[in-house]
Amino acid sequence: MTRPTRCAAWLVALLLAVALPMVAGSFDDQDAERAQWQTQLREALDAVAAAEQRYAVAENAYGKSRHRRNERGGSKTTIVEERDAAKAALPEARRAVADVYDAARHAGVPPGWLRDVQNSVPARQAPADR
Repeated sequence: MTRPTRCAAWLVALLLAVALPMVAGSFDDQDAERAQWQTQLREALDAVAAAEQRYAVAENAYGKSRHRRNERGGSKTTIVEERDAAKAALPEARRAVADVYDAARHAGVPPGWLRDVQNSVPARQAPADR
């Protein structure tokens, strides 16, 4: 091996030794950032599912109370207040999901990171006591 070839090989080895740990570190940082965004979206989607479930249960209770003519006073007021609170919480939860997407878009997050979470969310289920 000639001297220039040995120098070039040594230089390539040195560059690889320096560059590979930096590249590996950036992959670790990307994985951590991806997990953070996915957790944030998953929590927002879970909040929407919980708000939808709460509203469905409250609406069901309200419907049942309308069929019972003896439901009056405090218990009916409580049912109506819960239904109204659940109905008001639903758009707020949906807005939180939109805010996560918007913040991710402004931060330059690749769309596939969040698409993975959205595709993994199970289908919404109807309340059991309907």
